[in-house]
Amino acid sequence: MKRNFKIDQMIAIATESGYYDLHNDYTFSGYYLSGAVNRSLKIYFEKVTGSWVKDSDPQKINIVFHAIQYLKINLSFYDKAFDSNSTLSDLNSISEIAFKPPNDFDMNWFIEDSVSTEENHIVFFIDCDNYIRVYADEISVSFD
Repeated sequence: MKRNFKIDQMIAIATESGYYDLHNDYTFSGYYLSGAVNRSLKIYFEKVTGSWVKDSDPQKINIVFHAIQYLKINLSFYDKAFDSNSTLSDLNSISEIAFKPPNDFDMNWFIEDSVSTEENHIVFFIDCDNYIRVYADEISVSFD
C-alpha cells in the first residue's frame, strides 16, 4: 500500500503537515464505503475537547483507502460495551493502529509500522475489540 503518512507509537499519524494522536486527541466517528468495482473506504476521526489538545490541530481527520483489495469491518460494540464500565467515548477510541501479513488472521498479535511491508494489511483497533482491517492500493490522509 502506498501512503502519505507513517504510524508512530501505534497511536498517531505523522504527515508532512504534522503529528496527530488518534488515541488521545481524536475519536473514531464513522466510515463510508463506496463503489462496487473500484471500492473505496473513508474513515473519519473528530477532535476531542481537552486542555491537552492543540487548537491548531484539524477538527476532522479523514483516511481514504483507494482500490480496496481486502476489507473486514468488525464493529460489534455490544461485545464489552454493556458488560463493563465503558462509556460511549471509550467505544470510539483508537487503541492501536497496527499491521498484519495478508495471510495471518490471528488478531491477537500484530506488527508496528517500522517493520511493516507494503504487502501488509493495516488494522485500526477500536476499543472493545473492534477493528477495521484493510488492504488497498493507496491510502491518503486529509484534514477538515
